[in-house]
Amino acid sequence: MKRDYDQPLKITLVTDHGNREGVDHFVKMIVWSSKDEKGRNVLRHFNLDIDKGGHSMVEAANAIHRSLQSMHLDDIDVEYSYITGDSGGGAKVQLLHPQLVEIGVMPEVSGCMNCILHAFNLAYETACKDSIGDQGMNKNTTFQMIYLAVLMLNTVKKRNNLDHLKKYYSMTMTQLLENEHYIAGATTNFIQAFDELLEVVKESEDDGAAEEIEAELEIDSLLHGSGANSASDEDELITPYDIFAEDEAMQTSEEAASGDTTMVDAGDEDSAAESDDMKMTREELADDCPTNVKEPNFGRWGTISYVAKVVKLHWLPLFYMAQNIKDTEKPNSYLHTVSSKLIELMSAKAHPDDDTPTHYASLQWIVAFGEAFFDDNMDWAKTNDPIFGPGSYGHITRLVPEHLFMMKKQYDALRDGGWKNNPLFNGFSRAVDGVAPRGDLDKCGKEFFERMPELFLQRFEESFSEHTKKWRDRETLPVLIAAGHPLIVKWFCRWLFNHTVTIPSIEIDLYHYAGDQAMKIDLRECIEWLIEKVPEDEYHRIQDDPLIQELIDDLATVAQSEEEIDLLDPATWGDHDFSRAEALIWNAIAPRAAHQQRVENLVQTAAHLGQTHVEEARRSARAKIHCLFYRDYKTWASTIVRQRKKEKMARMEADETTQQKPKKKRRQPNEQRVKVEGKARLELFSKWIDGQLDGIKVARERMGDEAMKKIVAELGKDNKSSAVEQEEAIEQFRRASKSTKSRTVASIHLADVTAWMEGAIILSYLTATNKCKDYIIAELEHRQVKRPKTRIRKKKKKKPVTIQIKEWKDMNEAELRHILRDDERARLQKEEEKVFAKVEEIKSIKPLSSKMKEWMPRQWQIYKQKKGTG
Repeated sequence: MKRDYDQPLKITLVTDHGNREGVDHFVKMIVWSSKDEKGRNVLRHFNLDIDKGGHSMVEAANAIHRSLQSMHLDDIDVEYSYITGDSGGGAKVQLLHPQLVEIGVMPEVSGCMNCILHAFNLAYETACKDSIGDQGMNKNTTFQMIYLAVLMLNTVKKRNNLDHLKKYYSMTMTQLLENEHYIAGATTNFIQAFDELLEVVKESEDDGAAEEIEAELEIDSLLHGSGANSASDEDELITPYDIFAEDEAMQTSEEAASGDTTMVDAGDEDSAAESDDMKMTREELADDCPTNVKEPNFGRWGTISYVAKVVKLHWLPLFYMAQNIKDTEKPNSYLHTVSSKLIELMSAKAHPDDDTPTHYASLQWIVAFGEAFFDDNMDWAKTNDPIFGPGSYGHITRLVPEHLFMMKKQYDALRDGGWKNNPLFNGFSRAVDGVAPRGDLDKCGKEFFERMPELFLQRFEESFSEHTKKWRDRETLPVLIAAGHPLIVKWFCRWLFNHTVTIPSIEIDLYHYAGDQAMKIDLRECIEWLIEKVPEDEYHRIQDDPLIQELIDDLATVAQSEEEIDLLDPATWGDHDFSRAEALIWNAIAPRAAHQQRVENLVQTAAHLGQTHVEEARRSARAKIHCLFYRDYKTWASTIVRQRKKEKMARMEADETTQQKPKKKRRQPNEQRVKVEGKARLELFSKWIDGQLDGIKVARERMGDEAMKKIVAELGKDNKSSAVEQEEAIEQFRRASKSTKSRTVASIHLADVTAWMEGAIILSYLTATNKCKDYIIAELEHRQVKRPKTRIRKKKKKKPVTIQIKEWKDMNEAELRHILRDDERARLQKEEEKVFAKVEEIKSIKPLSSKMKEWMPRQWQIYKQKKGTG
């Protein structure tokens, strides 16, 4: 652990409980900053182990303590300063961190942070489920539809082979472009999807060929516009799922750029026969089958949004392929069942006369929201820090506060109907125009889609704000903002020393996204938003932070300077030496992880190792080897290969310039990921292993036999945290086995329309304040609930009294609500075979009386008034 700091080496922790393929593990990783062989600052990661660990707070903390003890760092001044983890479960980081402090693993001045990717994904999941519906068996939702589409593709590929799937798609696509019956069905039932398919054809073929197709199909009158997303669909889909081959996409763009197009006269009979080039283009288009699409799941970050794009782009070929598979497969076979349900969901409409299928309209919203907001921000969170460089994947913590403000600006532009002004939502607006009003929201007519965006955005914002609020609190904000954008740092420092300073309204550019795309923000708005969660009486406590105290002199210099000073860029320092501040940032801030994706990947590794049927100790040892050798090798080798490619490209361009030949359009190597393959892979891996083995040999000679025996013993199965926990579990089971308590298994029936979408009445809103007694009584009478004769009423600081119930009005709203809840529980158990362990699990009721249904729309108004938005 090379270092040159005059304070303890700060090590951060990243943890995650995971279970894949039935293999349960508690992954524990440590991160610290160090120096490479050339003396440059780098981040180091080491997987302590992937041993099984308990899910409780105490068990998880003890497991971490045991793993850290195996590192034998007693001779190094080390401080475990920060931990990043889950925000849910028994071992959630908010509970785990205090327990680690209590048992002496982490100091009181240490901190914790929940994973920002979990915050992104949970907010997205909440918004989707509450406004559009959940995913699952027998669910009639958009998310179940896209799951079934992928399931159909993957089942065909798995049962046969990839070529078989491509032939299915190719034949379907060819018929869709040429068969008048397919075309008639598409233009009648899926006019918008057909228009967007034509846009993809126009992108894939030259302009003249596209005109020829339009003439052959006689659909000029059906073309209503260019489509909101057609220009970017191909680019968006190349990266996530390799739907289009990258080389073919490159070739298409080069030909378009060079102007090499063939104009065809649609009115000439000779042009009716396609040229060889035209046939090849159409064959290539028919071969664009989505072949490597991951199953969409809210638990797999980003898959819902990306798969939605795939299904939207391939809507028509997927629909007709499903029809053909249904006609091909035997009834009641698995593929027949999957394709039948997919057809049912894709063709579902609120009314047969509607132009737009219900789930196609929802799909348009999901895709538009992803392109306008979600996808870029989710991808940004999974990039390297531009200053910390290779190996800093996930360590973007210093940039998160300013990025959250940038996201707020983007989100504000969508709120209150602002999304209607964004061209990316044109497809959704057109889809909604194709849906007629149906009166009630549960009929999924125009009323549903007019309300759905408002609820979706509201629920996303609430969840995201709740799970990211810690990024703006007094303890977290100052040490992060000190390493952010230089202008933000400068004025934050000025505010830090003078809370009455007037921050100027200056427009600054943040380059957080790929390429040269800049997002403009206002400096004053940004800083005021960042500090608004810090109470005025706690301003002085920011300067009391230990790290701020270490940096206080340098921050004062930054505040007084008229120039922009980047503490991580010596070129901006001028005459002042900020090297100690730079070292402190690398030591204390750089190792902090913003998310857990690195350890999530190790959970996947654990699953793969578990399939080899090795026990816990060997699985953990293999994961350590993978982390120790392969991960660092990958970063090192990718850097070398990337540089070699750049040098080769420069030589080729120089040769072309010398020979006065026109320069070819060349693809620049990806800054985030470069494949190391072929002879370079063998060469570089051999060099890497040689270097690692030399280091191991030196360490082994220094260690001695006794220390080596101790380490080997600690790697054994008898020293695992799980061994202690298993003994305790066996004893608990022994006691539980003597119990005669019966167990029941719940039979679950899943609803399609959520309470938030007015499919039910939220019980917590049935209060006296909301004046709903008459509605509750009407519902109870409709249900023919037997009125109690007496009621024991409890009063504060008084003895309970028994009151006589002559009519329903003698009871208050709370008492009526409890009776209604009990009846709803009984109804669900009888009619829908749902079993509830506790009556408190009933959070809403399905209104049965006409009067209660009349009260339903008031829920949303009450909610907005409660939040101060009504």
